[in-house]
Amino acid sequence: MHSRGAMLLPLVGAFLVSFATAKDLPVCVIGAGIAGLKTGVDLEAAKIPYVIVEGNNRIGGRVHPVKYEDGYLQYGATYINGDNNPIYSIAKANNLVDFEATKEADDYQSVFTQDGVIEGCDVHEFAAFTDSLSEKYKQFSIGGRAAEPFTEAFDKNYKQFLKKKRRASRKSRFDKLALMYSTDMETEWAALMSKYVLANYEKWDDGSKDKIEYTLNKMGFKKILDVISSTIPQNRYKFNSTVTGIDYSSGNAVQLSTSSGKIDCSSAIVTVSLGFLKKHAKTLFKPLLSKTKTTAINALGFGDMQKVFLVYDKPWLTDSAYRTIGPSTSTIFGRGLGFDITAWSKKTIQFWFSGPAVPAVGKLTDEQLMKEITAHLKSTLRNFTVPTPKRVIRHMWYQDPLVLGSYSYLTPASVALGDANAMLAEPISGTDGKPLVQFAGEATHSTVYQTTIGAFLTGEREVKRLISARNNKS
Repeated sequence: MHSRGAMLLPLVGAFLVSFATAKDLPVCVIGAGIAGLKTGVDLEAAKIPYVIVEGNNRIGGRVHPVKYEDGYLQYGATYINGDNNPIYSIAKANNLVDFEATKEADDYQSVFTQDGVIEGCDVHEFAAFTDSLSEKYKQFSIGGRAAEPFTEAFDKNYKQFLKKKRRASRKSRFDKLALMYSTDMETEWAALMSKYVLANYEKWDDGSKDKIEYTLNKMGFKKILDVISSTIPQNRYKFNSTVTGIDYSSGNAVQLSTSSGKIDCSSAIVTVSLGFLKKHAKTLFKPLLSKTKTTAINALGFGDMQKVFLVYDKPWLTDSAYRTIGPSTSTIFGRGLGFDITAWSKKTIQFWFSGPAVPAVGKLTDEQLMKEITAHLKSTLRNFTVPTPKRVIRHMWYQDPLVLGSYSYLTPASVALGDANAMLAEPISGTDGKPLVQFAGEATHSTVYQTTIGAFLTGEREVKRLISARNNKS
């Protein structure tokens, strides 16, 4: 890449900046999500000039709190994975963790269907089977089955499960539990289970002992964003400026083309989503990214998961969470639907959609969606009088042009590359051998991809990389 950039210097129309001028330019941070904010915080602390270029009119990226009553609903990131990370530390220090709501999580939930409720020993037997799968699939991956899709492994294990303890007579109930489990996993990982490989069980690690997902209170990620961004002056942000071009052809500076004009930069740190890179990488960079980089972008998975809030006049459900399955002919409900009560607003229910249900929900108006969900609840929750909701609150991430999905995961193609996340994170060097274009964001972390933790840590990583290179006089 070093030599390729140098070869482009003589070309007519190339973006040329003298080394003296380049040193006076700011570092351009592309994106004001968690990775971009942490990058800005650390550049500010290091007294390195910078600007954060953001296509939206807000900070946060896929962390998107929306004001509701006396708190905030979370369009995007909702939980914190584990307690051994800086995001949890911020949450705990600011009294944001709802420990009671965290404790209410239950792996033994009944499943409501049109044919009745699956509960009791059926649920407990199946949960005992699935409880061991994460560790089993981790060992399978270590043992050479890293590229095997979840569906292949699970189907084999499920068939073995059915053969034991005279379970054949209960197969129809277990089939529904298996379907619900697969959908739960698909929602958890925002991935199609036919593409999601066992390597994820081996590679993904939040570094905590108990692997708990912590629920936050009504201030939640809004307060976390406020804390992280507190040292960034407002004049460092350039909002409503979608980046359409990243020209690093001079070899010693970067010029951004944005929806609000051009910006000259000493270097750039790209923190956009993997979904954005998948769609725009071929036209975004000049020169084109290396084959290694584009291969990593294409190989990593970037899936869809969708949260929808329904607001009612008053609380009406008795438990904290539910799981339901509609008719197999239903794209939205046929593979299972989980939902739970918002801990700090009992009249507000959050529904979780995944896989083909996401675009199906995206095609519905709010009125149509309320009608569809209400009909589904009436047909499955027969012991409840299901009221009509007042409103829908949602943000369709797969339709968001700056995101185009939820978060990343490992696929058979990415496993074949080795560490595709690290390949994506590898910087592009300038003619002086120092980082010219760097990459941060959850998809560039090799163990806590998918998370705000990974985003935060990669922003920190790239500033350390930049400072180290600048301090290296050789």
